[in-house]
Amino acid sequence: MKVIGTTSSLVKQHQAIELGAIACFNYKKPNFIHKIKDLTQGKGVDYVLDTVGGEAVRQGLSCLANGGTLASLGIVLDTKFCLDAIDFLTQEQHLIGVNFGKHTPIQRYKIFLQLSDLIKNQKLNVKIDRTFFLTQAAEAHSYVEEKKGDRFGKVVLLNDE
Repeated sequence: MKVIGTTSSLVKQHQAIELGAIACFNYKKPNFIHKIKDLTQGKGVDYVLDTVGGEAVRQGLSCLANGGTLASLGIVLDTKFCLDAIDFLTQEQHLIGVNFGKHTPIQRYKIFLQLSDLIKNQKLNVKIDRTFFLTQAAEAHSYVEEKKGDRFGKVVLLNDE
């Protein structure tokens, strides 16, 4: 599988490529959709994973190939987006909304175990930006808030023991 990423930071673009993306574009620049289309010889991508919501969903749909699928997993920026119904229908695209909040604790735990297994077997790599002990939870929250656009990876809380 070939991965193309988008971000708004040049540093994050380089980090994504270091992690294996074949390219990474700045989604704040108006020509990034054309660059993705050029990279895919005009076809577009088969899958888009969106964790931002809002306008990013519409942008992701614009990058999709005919019959492509966009999975929306989060809403960070905005709750609304518009799409061109004719493009969406004629290109037979698929839009999937995933609401993890509706899952029971047992279902979430099963997902956690599946993800843990993928990480343990090195089929999924997770980039960790920084770790904190549980007693530093307030400091961890402050770090996340002040480094919003500058972080690349997850912030992890560790057991103090």
